[in-house]
Amino acid sequence: MSRYTRMALILLTIGAILIFVGYTLGGSYLDLSQTPNWTGIGDTIESVIGFIRDHRRDEGSLRSFDQEYNVDPAGICDIKVNWLDGEITIKTEDVQSIMIREWGSVKNAEKDRLFYRKTGSNLIIDYSEREILNNIIDKNLEIVLPHKMSMENIRVNCMDAELDIEMPVLKTVKIECMSGEYVVKVDTEQLFFDSMSGKLEFFGELENFRGNTMDGDVVLHLRKMSGFSLKYSSMSGSLISEIPLLKSDEIFYCGDRKADYQLESMSGNITIVELP
Repeated sequence: MSRYTRMALILLTIGAILIFVGYTLGGSYLDLSQTPNWTGIGDTIESVIGFIRDHRRDEGSLRSFDQEYNVDPAGICDIKVNWLDGEITIKTEDVQSIMIREWGSVKNAEKDRLFYRKTGSNLIIDYSEREILNNIIDKNLEIVLPHKMSMENIRVNCMDAELDIEMPVLKTVKIECMSGEYVVKVDTEQLFFDSMSGKLEFFGELENFRGNTMDGDVVLHLRKMSGFSLKYSSMSGSLISEIPLLKSDEIFYCGDRKADYQLESMSGNITIVELP
């Protein structure tokens, strides 16, 4: 199954959910006498997620929540975050242990707290131990890593978040999401971005990039390098580059083409900026 097929199936699922929600709310979303207001894929997804978020906050009584956890960094070189929405910050500081903080509003502080576990070299952080759809939660996450820690890979799976990763060096960064804004500041060998309408903004040195979006934009702020090649496939998106590019067949390139970038998108744009 191709990535676009999977995305189409997800959109169909969202449509079915909206129909069900409209029915349960008295048919307000099923009034065919109303003139349809057609929007882009990104706007539609943002509206769906906004409705889910607001509906979650309106139900029940929410309480302020702020919790910190300390994790021994010994043996850990990979971090995987499974989150829903809200702010996610991952950075380094002069600390001795991995510091994890979550804060926001929850209905049950004991049952709605995050769940983390160490599996081999992996530290896995889950939004909640119990089923998310049964919860009323609105949380943010901050992960602070020791400067001297040998971190290699970071992977983030989420629905709609504001992600900020700021690290010196990583081997791999992988982001899978529906929508949101994602800022990555790091020198890395590999960057993977799979999204429906999320926006990615990268700052640093980048050897390999693979991106797949439907309506999401990508902005690469690159340090001066020897060169790169870019394969960009899009139905209606555009390529903007401050760095002069040549083109051979379907490949854009500059310099010795050492770095390899690829982006597939239906209507997402890609912008390349050279850092001073």
